Amino acid sequence: MSALPLGPSSSRSIPGKSEQLTSVLICDDRAEVRRGFAEKVGQPEFLSGSGEIVGVADGFGLLQALEAQPDAAVLIAIHSGSSTGSEAVTMLLGRYPSAAPIIVGSAADIDLLAEAYARGAGGLLLWEP
Repeated sequence: MSALPLGPSSSRSIPGKSEQLTSVLICDDRAEVRRGFAEKVGQPEFLSGSGEIVGVADGFGLLQALEAQPDAAVLIAIHSGSSTGSEAVTMLLGRYPSAAPIIVGSAADIDLLAEAYARGAGGLLLWEP
């Protein structure tokens, strides 16, 4: 599965800690949720105006997209009824043990989110699609 750009490309250099994001990868097996989350993340308070948002449906797409954008922020959605997000976390941390993805999901799935977070995530974001 290949990555699908969901926003404009970026030609900016790697951002410093105090700068806005210029590249974000969103992994979720639900296309409509990827698009909705991309709209929120793409707002100016989060992402540089020339930033790129790439949405992928699974861990394979995530690893492929990360090779093209190694400095991107990684958001992985975890939700009940699917193991895709958990598998993506496993694949990401297996290839890049120091990666720190942000786990995204609903408060209704807090047990799944907490489990994924405890495996080495860099953050947890509650979001209701």
